[in-house]
Amino acid sequence: MENKYKIFLLGGNSLIGNSILNGLKQRYENNETVLVVRTEKNFRTDQIKVQNYRDYLDQIDRHLDPNSKNIFILSFGILNEESSANNLLDNLTEHININSYEKLFLFNKLKNIKNFHEIHIVSSILSGFFRPSIGSYSISKYVLSKSIEIELFLNKDLKKKVFLWNPAFVKSKLNTHRNSFLIKTSPLQIEKVVKSKAKGGNYYIPRYSKLLVKLATFFQFIINKLDKKTN
Repeated sequence: MENKYKIFLLGGNSLIGNSILNGLKQRYENNETVLVVRTEKNFRTDQIKVQNYRDYLDQIDRHLDPNSKNIFILSFGILNEESSANNLLDNLTEHININSYEKLFLFNKLKNIKNFHEIHIVSSILSGFFRPSIGSYSISKYVLSKSIEIELFLNKDLKKKVFLWNPAFVKSKLNTHRNSFLIKTSPLQIEKVVKSKAKGGNYYIPRYSKLLVKLATFFQFIINKLDKKTN
């Protein structure tokens, strides 16, 4: 009998999340999807509305299929620029709470669900270097990625099932009025990469951006100058 897969996208309006979903739907053709959102903007009847994604854990049992392998995509977050209008500590706290803590909380709960097959977590290439104009966002992504990496280092079996995605800049609602200053990718490229990866890991999109991220850590003064020119 052919395996069935149920794919849960937490962050149903996310452009990157939907690109990952499309890649998975091509890899696992016998699938059913569940889209979970926390905003009424562009809300569709095929979506599930929650106040925050942790609340969804209280109702997820009714959507789990005991005959399907469950796949979870965590693709939600916020991005606020650093400015005189935003208190730095408040901005950092908000980024950490949503981009780091909430994803880590869900990750630790979802990995124990029956018939758990995969978890896909969206981070960013900014987890690897610091962009001053969105510094607290960069820090939140660093906290998220490093926490996941430590968990996978300690649990080799889990490592096969967890995908940590670090896409470069994507032109989306999250990046409205912002531009790429180093490297960028596209929804289609993300979709193709996801489709091609059957084993968990820490993936950069595009692949060569991992090298650029390492170089960026040694040339922070150049990053600072480039960042100023694009903002």
